[in-house]
Amino acid sequence: MMDDARKHGDDSTANDSETERQDDLPHRATKSEHWLSKFDPTKLGLLGFLAVPGWFIDSLAFFQLFSIFFLFFLWKFIRPVIDAVVTDTSEAEPKPTDWIKMGGWREWIVAYLVLVPTTFLNPLLMVQDVFQLAGSVVGYARYQGAVPDADHTSTVSYRLPVKGTWTVVNGSLSKEYSHSWFPLTQRYAYDFVITDADGRTRPEVASTSVEEYYCYDEPVLAPADGIVVDLCDSDFEWPRGGGLAHPLKRDIRGNYVTIQHASNEYSSLVHLVPGSIDVNLGERVEQGQQVARCGHSGNSSEPHLHFQLQDSPSFETAAGLPVRFTDIETDHPSHENGNVETRLPGIPVGEDPRKTNQDQGRESTGITAGQRITADNGNEVTQRANRDCGESVSLPSRRVIALLQRTGFGVSVGALLAGVASLILADSTVTLILSAAVITGLLLWATLRLSGFSQRPGGLGLTLGIGLITFALWIGPVTGSALVLLFLAGFLFYVTIGEFERLRLQHTF
Repeated sequence: MMDDARKHGDDSTANDSETERQDDLPHRATKSEHWLSKFDPTKLGLLGFLAVPGWFIDSLAFFQLFSIFFLFFLWKFIRPVIDAVVTDTSEAEPKPTDWIKMGGWREWIVAYLVLVPTTFLNPLLMVQDVFQLAGSVVGYARYQGAVPDADHTSTVSYRLPVKGTWTVVNGSLSKEYSHSWFPLTQRYAYDFVITDADGRTRPEVASTSVEEYYCYDEPVLAPADGIVVDLCDSDFEWPRGGGLAHPLKRDIRGNYVTIQHASNEYSSLVHLVPGSIDVNLGERVEQGQQVARCGHSGNSSEPHLHFQLQDSPSFETAAGLPVRFTDIETDHPSHENGNVETRLPGIPVGEDPRKTNQDQGRESTGITAGQRITADNGNEVTQRANRDCGESVSLPSRRVIALLQRTGFGVSVGALLAGVASLILADSTVTLILSAAVITGLLLWATLRLSGFSQRPGGLGLTLGIGLITFALWIGPVTGSALVLLFLAGFLFYVTIGEFERLRLQHTF
């Protein structure tokens, strides 16, 4: 009997173990999803840039081995496939954005197989992306590694930069639902759209024409009193959404307005309709004042407003700052079905999303992806909440500094163009191509000067920078190693001028 009992016990143990293994499958899937949410190999792609010297300097040819690290930038394409394989849809925890419908698989294919490759083929955007990644190092250095976290409190009261009810599709005070935890400049950024009751950003039967999207051409407002320190009103905009963006855009932001609100606080309003900007460089704006209209310019898969708070007027080298908004109401549609915890998703457990602004004594609220937010700014006091705003910016100084900074950017663009072209073309042909780029830039600048668009400060600097590289090529052959050094010199000059301007503008307030 003892032997029988032991035998039955062994069988029971085996069955229990098998049951545990079966029951553990959803748990393993959940652990895989958790691992995927924490693991971001994209940063390893930065090591690929170590291969660049090896492309141009024979003695450093072994550095070309680092080129394989560029494959890590493909993670954004691979991640959705892995998600689909490891995610148990019956057991997976619902995400706060599940109720939002921003297109289907067609839009995904267009965005990732058309929009992204054309972006990589655009030298202006390639250099800007590199500046963003390298600029994060500048941001970390500025704070000696201790960059602003979610507990950072602003001295300024910010309202929503829109009217009515909008939906947060990207962004949070926590890493899990942040817009982009890296690069540093977009860490606390938000993307806003307008959705209907079904969570759609345009009618279900409508085309992808930009006019069909609910948020397109809606007013964009100044989130606080401030001074306009940078803008662009003339970048191209593709007439359709659905994952498409203009392949000839000149800035990942498209059209934008940057406003200084305090010594080291700047808001950036991005993806605006071309020709819609209602303010000028150096103009003092009041909280709630219309500055432009929501559009689809820059790196945009469909019309939306990108908003971020940053500590510098230079987008590429700024550190993102967390922002909470006053006079808002929030709700989350998923709460109605009991699918999400009652606490705000994306806000760390134990953290109250509502805090009091130290100077203004007004309650402000943190927001996160998946929420609908409604501006409640009927009280006139919000129009005069920040009385310490400076009166003006020295326009001549601002334009000269912007010109110098854009020239540094242009030097890097010219060096990149020359370096890539020299790999497959003769030196004389490369020089002719850059000369054509300079002539095109001058014609575009002259055309914009004669148009009704607000002038981007330092807009001619890009052409001047490329012109300097062209002049060097006309004088004589420039080696690959020299082009690498010129690219780095352009970046360092851009950073130096930008930091000088950041410190200069501190005294405006």
